[in-house]
Amino acid sequence: MSDAHQGNSPAPIAGADDLLNSVEEALRKAGADLAQLEALRTAQEGLPAFLEQRFADNLAALQIYYPQLQREFASRPLPPGWEFFCTANGIANLRRPTQDALYPEDPQSYCRELLLRQLQEQPLRSVNFRHDDDPLNQIHYRYLNESLSLLNAAPPAASPLALDLGAVPCCYLLGAGLGYLAGELCATLELSALLIIEPDPDLFLCSLYCFDWASLIGFFKQEGRALEFMVGASARPGVLEDQLGQFYEAHGRFLCAHTLTVVHDQNEETAQLVEAINRSFHLHYSALGFFDDNLFNISHGCQALLHRRPFVRLGLKLPDKFTAFPYFIVGNGPSLDRDIPFLRAHQDQALIIACGTALDTLYHAGIQPDFYGCTERTPQISETIRALPDQNFLNAITLLGTEVVHPLTLECFPNCLLFGKYGEAFYSLATRGLKQGRRISPCVGINPLVSNLGLATAIMLGFKETYLFGIDNGLKDKNSDLHSAYNAAYHQGGVDLREGLYEMEDLVPGNFGGVCHSTFLYVLSRDLLAQEIASIRAYDPTRHYYNCSDGALIEGAEPKRSAALDFKGRPVLDKRAFKKELFEHSISFEVSEAQCRELCRRELFSALCAQLLKLWDSTPQSRYDYLLRMLRTGELLHATADTERDFAGFALRGSVNSLFMVLQNALCRSADEGECLRLSARIASLFRHFLCDAQKLYDTLPHYAILEHLKQLHGKVGGDYPDSRAPEVKPIPKAYAEGYRDPQRVFVKRYS
Repeated sequence: MSDAHQGNSPAPIAGADDLLNSVEEALRKAGADLAQLEALRTAQEGLPAFLEQRFADNLAALQIYYPQLQREFASRPLPPGWEFFCTANGIANLRRPTQDALYPEDPQSYCRELLLRQLQEQPLRSVNFRHDDDPLNQIHYRYLNESLSLLNAAPPAASPLALDLGAVPCCYLLGAGLGYLAGELCATLELSALLIIEPDPDLFLCSLYCFDWASLIGFFKQEGRALEFMVGASARPGVLEDQLGQFYEAHGRFLCAHTLTVVHDQNEETAQLVEAINRSFHLHYSALGFFDDNLFNISHGCQALLHRRPFVRLGLKLPDKFTAFPYFIVGNGPSLDRDIPFLRAHQDQALIIACGTALDTLYHAGIQPDFYGCTERTPQISETIRALPDQNFLNAITLLGTEVVHPLTLECFPNCLLFGKYGEAFYSLATRGLKQGRRISPCVGINPLVSNLGLATAIMLGFKETYLFGIDNGLKDKNSDLHSAYNAAYHQGGVDLREGLYEMEDLVPGNFGGVCHSTFLYVLSRDLLAQEIASIRAYDPTRHYYNCSDGALIEGAEPKRSAALDFKGRPVLDKRAFKKELFEHSISFEVSEAQCRELCRRELFSALCAQLLKLWDSTPQSRYDYLLRMLRTGELLHATADTERDFAGFALRGSVNSLFMVLQNALCRSADEGECLRLSARIASLFRHFLCDAQKLYDTLPHYAILEHLKQLHGKVGGDYPDSRAPEVKPIPKAYAEGYRDPQRVFVKRYS
């Protein structure tokens, strides 16, 4: 035992003879002989030395692999009255004041039976993808859809239990107890990833005396498995979600797609943890991004550099007189219609950002926005903007977005201001490869919908008073229109950018009571809006957020109907002075096309692809081998973070995670391992083809902007292979029906 611990608490061994006597009495009643009783006495006498040595061994392992845990528990004393004792078979047990022993007579048998009961009752939780239309001709969707076709063509199979599979991608163990359940779990199943989630630090401390964590840790490290301890875990919103997110980011988000949950103690605390895990489940596998998106991202970013588009400068801090301006974030949900009179009346008393197609709505409603929020890479967005006939309306607007925005969209506005999109390849390349590139301000939390960008700009610009209008994230009436009635693009122009994403299958709490019909993408957007609000409010409680939308409730944004807002007497804002101040916090670059080519670091990307291809140059021979190979891949991609290759990791990670989730579906679809391996080998082959195509397409940069990229494909989406023929390139559809002409030729600003 460490000197630090010896100086802080007495040896945590039960000194009360009544506990040992009760065990002996039970043995006598069971007919135990004197030899058994003597063995118990001997074990109890040797318990102090055993516990001291086990604690020391475990601390040594923690110091190597989990130093923060070692520092936390090296000198932590046991709570008063907590005592260890020997059970009849010589295994350490725990007694706490006013409570029975933690385990019955045989802790290991108890844990084994507890585990088997749970494994016989629950299958793995899994994620299932569906085919996606690909209007842009992208290799990500080519190989994802081909993999899904193989999976769907396989004979139907019943969902197997974890016991049937033997090998499991990822397991949550809720409650460590004294560690024995973890030992039984690892003896029963081959786990590529195990998360020990223990809410009680004192109980985890006790496990360090009793269970051989050192050997378990050593085994996981030697095998290349992933093991994480989340001690003191909290079910408070955002806390456990963040911890799980960090784990998956480090080892591969594909792990979250097939998980097993084992619970040590069924109680209110673990029930809350299960609820927190379920609440965050979709966050870990959603909005992953994908390879082609990153190629577009880099190309569009290079075009922004070449045209000297200004970026927001890092460290932006606007004067208080400007951050006190009310900020209206306007989405295009149907509830916006009832707020139009308020927005008309007070449009000069607040800054207004029109999110996506809300621009069309405000144009026809007589409301002049100050900003246009855009996150889309697609060129069709520029069509919806250019369809508005009055250029003076657009001239008064500043586009706020990131470098991902298509060059044609940027051309629609005389003024634009871009953030760097954190977590994507261009931002990484620019901050490392451009002189003063580190001065570009990143923006986080802008996915999956443009309303998320609207909130992100409010946070980044420091506004104290933010209002949400038309951010419905669903429909109160499932049969109502999806967008405002003022919107011409959807109602007269025949524009439909939904692509099947808005099937209202979920019911969520309404902002003003009742329920709201919603769907996966809207729920994800809502949850991420709430997460961003919670994060910034914890940092700065002086910021306030009001949700005036009659749609889904957003935690942290106070429900407030526009009729209840009092803007009488509010001053008319000097918006010109605000924008002048904002552009003084911008930076632009003067670069050549040759410098853009050099910026892309093609040799480093090619080297990473070659490294991954070498890792997958042979076919794994078991479920477990596949799981470890995927885990190694996820960790290799994460290892690029904070290195000169991080852009390459960003570019590949989303597609790799998506393909691996489908590969896990193949591995875990049936108890018949041979059948699963045959199907998995075909999907793994497609993964290798994807890497080969990714190398070739990356070499075309920086000339891979959407539309321009069609020339680089040479008529086919990727290469031809013996087991996979490349589909032919399809024309990219237009946004509007042929011959559409907006009936309102001139914008008229209205106040009533």
